[in-house]
Amino acid sequence: MLEDNKEFQENNKENKEIQNEPQQNITTEQLQQELENRTKEIQNLNSQILRLKAEFDNYRKRVEKENHKKFILGKEFVLIKLIELIDIFETALESMNKTDNIKTVIEGVELLKKGFIDFIDKEGLKPIKSIGEKFNPKFHEVIGTEFSDESEENIIIKELQKGYIFDNEHIIRPAKVIVSTKNKIKQNSKNKKEEQK
Repeated sequence: MLEDNKEFQENNKENKEIQNEPQQNITTEQLQQELENRTKEIQNLNSQILRLKAEFDNYRKRVEKENHKKFILGKEFVLIKLIELIDIFETALESMNKTDNIKTVIEGVELLKKGFIDFIDKEGLKPIKSIGEKFNPKFHEVIGTEFSDESEENIIIKELQKGYIFDNEHIIRPAKVIVSTKNKIKQNSKNKKEEQK
């Protein structure tokens, strides 16, 4: 408290000294010169701001152009891979027309499937594990249930349509599945509802 009082007295003393100083006589010319100096300073600051704004706009446009270019290059890479898959597909179709051997046709289709799976795998798209897994609404969509003595409740026993996940976190499509149930009545009532539709 004493320190605050001392500080107040010192500040008060300084203010009185400033007030007691003789005021300088400032001429109109000096005021005019000071005004011109301040105006030039403001103009310089304004032109600096305009230059910075123009530089930022140029930077923003350059980044947008680079991002668009990256997008196009990424798309081009995907399209090139798809063209390669089309080539495999066309080769498989040609071999189907030239042969009566069904084994050769199946091998061609399997080759096409393998090429496509390798392509989507490299792009970060993976199938969601389903059969034998516990139902998870984030990854799976239940289409129906089936009674099972062999599985626990809500274990996926059939996969009707594969699900896919991108980059291990983005669900592209949930897997459509059938889950196990221990309750025969539950399954029968669901099947009856489906039959009525």
